[in-house]
Amino acid sequence: MTTTYDPLGRVIAETDLAGNTTNYEYDALGRLTAVIDALNQRTEYKYDLVGNLIEQKDANGNITKFEYDSLRRLKATILPGGQRNETIHDKIGNLIKVTDFNGAVTTYKYNERNWLTEKSFSDGTATETFTYTLTGELATVIDNRGITNYVYDERDRLISRTEPDNRTISYTYDKASNILTLTVPSGTTTYTYDVLNRLDTVKDADNGVTDYDYDAVGNLIKTVFPNGVIENQQYDLLNRLTYLENRNSTGIISSYTYTLDAMGNRVKVVENDGRTVEYTYDNLYRLTQEKITDTVAGNKTITYSFDAVGNRLEKVDSVAGKTTYNYDKNDRLLKEILGGNITQYQYDDKGNLLAKVENGATTTNYEWNAKGELTAVEVTENGETGRIEFEYDHNGIRVAINVDGEVTRFLIDNNQQQYAQVIEEYQTNGTVNTTYTHGWDLISQDDGANRIYYQVDGLGSTRLMTGNNGSVIVEYDYDAYGNLTRKVGDAENNYLFAGEQFDEAVDGYYLRARYYDPNTGRFASVDPFEGFNNQPITLHDYLYAGVNPVNAIDPSGEVALIDYRFALAASIALLSTVKTATLTSNVGTFSIRSIPVGIAISCVFLKTASALYLANQGLLSESSALGCGFILNNIPVPPEYKGGLPGFPGTEPAKPKTPVQGGGGLRPRWKDKKGRIYEWDSQHGTVEGYDKRGKNHKGDFDPETGKQRPGSKPKPNREVEP
Repeated sequence: MTTTYDPLGRVIAETDLAGNTTNYEYDALGRLTAVIDALNQRTEYKYDLVGNLIEQKDANGNITKFEYDSLRRLKATILPGGQRNETIHDKIGNLIKVTDFNGAVTTYKYNERNWLTEKSFSDGTATETFTYTLTGELATVIDNRGITNYVYDERDRLISRTEPDNRTISYTYDKASNILTLTVPSGTTTYTYDVLNRLDTVKDADNGVTDYDYDAVGNLIKTVFPNGVIENQQYDLLNRLTYLENRNSTGIISSYTYTLDAMGNRVKVVENDGRTVEYTYDNLYRLTQEKITDTVAGNKTITYSFDAVGNRLEKVDSVAGKTTYNYDKNDRLLKEILGGNITQYQYDDKGNLLAKVENGATTTNYEWNAKGELTAVEVTENGETGRIEFEYDHNGIRVAINVDGEVTRFLIDNNQQQYAQVIEEYQTNGTVNTTYTHGWDLISQDDGANRIYYQVDGLGSTRLMTGNNGSVIVEYDYDAYGNLTRKVGDAENNYLFAGEQFDEAVDGYYLRARYYDPNTGRFASVDPFEGFNNQPITLHDYLYAGVNPVNAIDPSGEVALIDYRFALAASIALLSTVKTATLTSNVGTFSIRSIPVGIAISCVFLKTASALYLANQGLLSESSALGCGFILNNIPVPPEYKGGLPGFPGTEPAKPKTPVQGGGGLRPRWKDKKGRIYEWDSQHGTVEGYDKRGKNHKGDFDPETGKQRPGSKPKPNREVEP
């Protein structure tokens, strides 16, 4: 990695380990005005006189515009197609009204502590009300489903959540706040940890134990399942996964040998049955070809081409033929043509997919509420129509599916896992259909008669399911984007590509915030995550995994993450090539900007490591929760922030006064022209905001964008010396 700076210390060029260079341009005030990627494609930014971003021009020349109120808060966004939304804040800065691109209005109310107490919607979606504990934890939610209750211990750890149908999920903890037990109506799952607080064993409700072993640097190297299947993993000198196998009593039942390029991208995988896949990328690491050699299912080559912002223009399948794609200015897919087959797509002004018409015969209609949740799908074919309806909790997580009157409900764990996971599927009368046990991956499912186990590849995709004696029940193969290409055997299972839930109703994957179509490599709705200006690929509203599905996943439906089996966040070598790292912590997914070269975070949704390392300086922080729930403690202030915070124009360095928790000097501080205080949070790489008296804590904010860190909320009792 080579980084070039201008005389003012700003990064103007970065050349990665493969020799690809990204250039950056700035105006006289040091604001980023252009990013020129390794294909010489240019993304540009314009600002007003006070530093607000007012125009964003993508590499296709399409312009998104922004407007602000008198206090420089975002007031409106105008899309390239002319659609407009508007937001209104109160005097303190709380968001109180949003009129979305469809004209639907959402209003917000707050209590005297500026905690959200009510959300109401103009489209008829039920009003949501919230209450809190004295320490600011969510206590109750009332929505269209009824009342959800939360109970916490004296350390504000969640000990139970009771759903509106009175179904309860509860937790116990050890002294280090590791979860010891998870209890639902169908039984209890028990967890143990080693001396480094890494997950050691998982015992399911039938007393079956899954055991994990690690190497000296924290890579997961062995998993022993209750049915006797053993998963082994091997890594290179940069702690990148190069081999994974599963064995039963008869020998190897699956194996994957990975060859990596200089950037850590997988360029080849060889499987034990002889199936081989070779991958090719362009200079932006977008997948351009997958070549499959398979003596059983047949050989095939698929090539992809893209426009400047990553929209797929052509897919050429050596077996199926060539597919072409057309888009509008908002990057919405309008038409897909394969031979004589034409599929057309229609959207609302917000960018939600409304209709999919195949050859003028089969029509799929989609219905959405003001929260951006897909509420129903209707498929009409040969004169017959089927309807599927969906229900969500207040977090936007799907909790029920109604297929022609037959309802399946989901009991969700969103406390233990990095992402909401289904623990039980049950009927409205309480009868349990299926229970799921989770560890580093989904371990098993139990339908009451049989428990079957999940064996995965390096991406976390389900490739085999095995029975109680370790024998193979079903096998799966996929293409790079997750389309199922082969299935041998039979099992009731919806958890497939990247370990995620396949939904036949939408012919794609449910990824929490959004639904993903593996056929097009796109989502059905706009990304709620707005992306990073210095990484233009993240600004796209619909792309899956940054057009690199071989090495990245998107379990939240919002942020593409490096394949979670890449130990040490895809290694020091890989992470040192990027300006922004994305970290999943126990409070959400957010960015740590301008991490100095040489820092590797070994917990980007990882199952293979549990520590933060700085090159040549050793261990800085360890995980203390299942799934790498990090509290980081030594993120330095990037050099470009020392003169002021980009997300808070007008801020200047101020004399530090607050000691760093746990030692290490004083916290860097800035003040704006009104005297408001901002202090560096070295645990999260963010800044905390206070009023000029050092009171009225407003939460944690991204210093680059000024937006509140996901999961952060104001703590009114927190104060600092003014």
